[in-house]
Amino acid sequence: MMVIFEFVLGHSGVFMSVFPRRIALFVFVPFYGLFALALNATLPGNAIMFLYCGVILMRMRFIFSNPTEDAKLKALGVSIISVFLFMICIIGFSAASDVLPKFGLTPAYLQTIDFKNIASSSGDFTDAPHAAMAMGMTYFTLLAGFEFLIYGLLRKRKHRA
Repeated sequence: MMVIFEFVLGHSGVFMSVFPRRIALFVFVPFYGLFALALNATLPGNAIMFLYCGVILMRMRFIFSNPTEDAKLKALGVSIISVFLFMICIIGFSAASDVLPKFGLTPAYLQTIDFKNIASSSGDFTDAPHAAMAMGMTYFTLLAGFEFLIYGLLRKRKHRA
């Protein structure tokens, strides 16, 4: 569910960056909130709702402030990169799940924690949780690297000007 929700968050970032403030606030926030609510109902606790509220609070900086065109372009660039990275990682790790090392998520461990009864669905990442963990670690590491690279390059360009 967290992988699916990250996909939703990536797309929402692109749309909220491109559309005017009122549309972002009154259309996209409730629309993606419904996705968050539906996905939250599939997991114990309220982790997805807390994550969604945190992300929306961070995006409110752009909705209620008057960001510069440079800040808007940075936010849009990071959102677009995140969507492309997500798609590359999800396809790559789904295809390579049979050859990825399992590390601690061995069949014996998964049986010990009764994973088959915990996981209420099936799919590539539910059937190969080690691939989902590797995908998440790789995706968020690459995303942080790209964001650092983008902001670093833009900061260098500002100092030259």
